[in-house]
Amino acid sequence: MLTAIRELLPEILTWQPGQPAEALPKLPAKPGVWMLLAQGEVPLLAATSQNIRAVVAGRLTAPDPAQRSKKTDLSQTAVACRYAVTYGRFESDWLYGKLVHAAWPGEFWDRVSFAPMWMLKASPVGGIMKLQPTTNWPAEPDAIALGPLITRSDAQNLSDILTDLFDLCRYWQILAKAPHGTPCAYHEMGRSPAPCAGLIPIEQYNATVREAMDFAGSGRPRALAAREDQMKAAAAHLQFEQAARIKDWLKRTATLSDARYVHLSEIEHFIGLAVSKFRTQVRPFFFWAGLLEAGEPVKLSALQEHLPAWRSRLEAGPTASIETRAREWQCGLMATHIFRQERKDLLWMTLRSDVQTWLAAGKLLLSHDESETGASSPDPAR
Repeated sequence: MLTAIRELLPEILTWQPGQPAEALPKLPAKPGVWMLLAQGEVPLLAATSQNIRAVVAGRLTAPDPAQRSKKTDLSQTAVACRYAVTYGRFESDWLYGKLVHAAWPGEFWDRVSFAPMWMLKASPVGGIMKLQPTTNWPAEPDAIALGPLITRSDAQNLSDILTDLFDLCRYWQILAKAPHGTPCAYHEMGRSPAPCAGLIPIEQYNATVREAMDFAGSGRPRALAAREDQMKAAAAHLQFEQAARIKDWLKRTATLSDARYVHLSEIEHFIGLAVSKFRTQVRPFFFWAGLLEAGEPVKLSALQEHLPAWRSRLEAGPTASIETRAREWQCGLMATHIFRQERKDLLWMTLRSDVQTWLAAGKLLLSHDESETGASSPDPAR
């Protein structure tokens, strides 16, 4: 653990026991990750902040005995501070995540400020494709998973939407009995083909589940165009009831335009470039479905001229592999950040957008004043 801490937080400031005041002004007043240490480099407390010096100084101030405080008095125990400066909140959270992952893996989600990424997974259970919300990276070879989603409720709502649009089975306990189940009321209403009773083959039902997942992921434009063609053809042949049903179906697909699903894709296609801004500099972070690599920081004024090269780097793919647990938490990190509202210090761009869209987004980031990023305001320690 100590080796990992030293690698992730290479800078160290030391002082005599009970005498940190003279040393602390040497800490940078910049964003980053820090850790207070006792004798023998025993970890006491680690956190991120937008101003390392200010927050560490606050934690090493002895509490006022006249006031109640739940904070542990570290002023007499801490003798050193390890730290690393970062380019804003996103990089701080990433570095802190790596620190916790290396040092306290069993306490990971209790220690970080971001949350796991939720997904909607379709995978075979007893040979039947089942929709399930999950935060676990799918291990089944036939699984399909869609994300990123922020909450379990978002994933469950997506499941309900697809079930409604594609007339999937609502009652797993009945479907699991196929082909010996009893058709439910939805079959009587014409809203279920009743695979539970063997009225259609399970292979056909599984194909419909895959069609639904493809529709919610990358196949929506193609599927919508096909349905619109079917509606026009039905109307041309005076099949007005059929055309009306298709029109109603198309209207119901609008629920997938909700902001909760704006980044939705097959999770292996959850790929993009995050550009973090701090003061007059920006740093690119290349993200491939949980694998995260940092590029070199550049001046903010040169952002747009670097975007084409950064896009090419993203298209080239990662240079390393990643184990599943690290993939899961880094997906959670990215999902949490890109869904945060009104971010003025982070851009998220995917390969689905063309270069001109990237350049326009870069121009927008350039237009934000430093006061809008909140970069000079210290965050409370986490």
